[in-house]
Amino acid sequence: MRLITVPEACERLSIDKHTAYRLIHNGTLPATRVSQGRNRYLVDEQVVEKLATQDFYELPEREAAAGAVRLLTTDEVAAILRCAVETVRRLAARGALPAVRNPGRNSHWRFREDDILKYLNNEGDAEPESA
Repeated sequence: MRLITVPEACERLSIDKHTAYRLIHNGTLPATRVSQGRNRYLVDEQVVEKLATQDFYELPEREAAAGAVRLLTTDEVAAILRCAVETVRRLAARGALPAVRNPGRNSHWRFREDDILKYLNNEGDAEPESA
């Protein structure tokens, strides 16, 4: 068993570090904590390789059954679309990618996971659903 760091796992899975820590905390990505001070974890390389072959961006059945809506950040959408974060922002700003903007001075884009999956399936022709 070879252990790798969270940044190495992020690179192999093409995900943001925040997504990796969320996967660790919800049990999807088993990890061993090696330090108390700063969330320092090591992950089994074989588990990462197995996850890399799966599509873990789909909603779990439990959440889908409950009608839960998962909101994604620009970093997470960029990883899913395999493009730059700035490209995601531009697509959202011109309305080509369905998104909502958080209110406030430092507003951020948020994307419904199902809208992003529709966008992928329709090659960018998905229309935003009215809330």
